[in-house]
Amino acid sequence: GGQKRGMNDLLLFEAEGLRAAHLGDIGCELTPEQKAPLFDLDALMIPVGGYYTIDAAQAAALAKELRAKVIIPMHYCPGAFWEKDSVITTVEPFLAQFKDVTRLAGSTVVVDGSEQGVVLPAWPL
Repeated sequence: GGQKRGMNDLLLFEAEGLRAAHLGDIGCELTPEQKAPLFDLDALMIPVGGYYTIDAAQAAALAKELRAKVIIPMHYCPGAFWEKDSVITTVEPFLAQFKDVTRLAGSTVVVDGSEQGVVLPAWPL
């Protein structure tokens, strides 16, 4: 609701018969009215790191409820080098809640409507 860290925009993209949403830095539960246009997306980009955003458990529950074909986690601590100084978690607690996880070698995700599951782009170092 923007009470702690300000307002947030949810972006819904529709092009070439595909629908994708970017949930920004969502830090609260969505209302039924906010969820309504987000069901059955081809791709959902969702924050999973907690503290500034919803945490891994909240993100997993929301992603499963929305039934997105492809789920792309974002806004998490990328690993051990940063973890000691980070207030957000790694992506692993989120990934542990899904059976179908694809770890990509690169940082680009191509969505054509046939993919399913969580897709984790490589951290661009």
